[in-house]
Amino acid sequence: MQMSRETDVAAALGAEAGPPFVIAAANWPVLSLPRYIAGLRLLEKVRVADFNKGLAARIDDGQGFPTFAELLVASRLRAAGWKATWASAYRRRFVDTWAWDALEPTLSQPLPTDVLNTLEKVAAKRNSLIGRPTSMFDGMPDVIAWQGSDHLLCLECKWRGRDRIQTTQIEWMQAAAMIGLNVSQLGVFEWHYQT
Repeated sequence: MQMSRETDVAAALGAEAGPPFVIAAANWPVLSLPRYIAGLRLLEKVRVADFNKGLAARIDDGQGFPTFAELLVASRLRAAGWKATWASAYRRRFVDTWAWDALEPTLSQPLPTDVLNTLEKVAAKRNSLIGRPTSMFDGMPDVIAWQGSDHLLCLECKWRGRDRIQTTQIEWMQAAAMIGLNVSQLGVFEWHYQT
């Protein structure tokens, strides 16, 4: 079942399943997360608001408009039947869409209670493990997607060769596994610009 889920997620993302993304934190178990690798197209067109992401905000959304990896992933998952949102740690909000010519994003409707409860449990577990309170958004993966109450997917987006996973993100993924999320519910969308 895990391989089928990873294959389905890879297909939805227009990506290929790569070698596992291995994360480890001191005194915590090593996790091997699914890795989804995709080549994306760079556009010359520049967003009105690039969220200080520069070239990373010029990904072709599939219709010739520049977008962010997080929104591209959410959009592709929605097209495959998921509900999905960008969990913006910087803004501490869930972003639904952000038009290339808009200054501000459109926020998501409130998340389903069961999804929000799971995210809060992960945050509480992480806080107990690190011994200090933090925001629920600290370390939360970029994209949260769900299909009904039992199918949660949490994906971190990384620009291959430019981004690295942060300690808070490792802590979040570790805590998610500790509260019972399967590694197939977690993963990394690793993208690069096609040459």
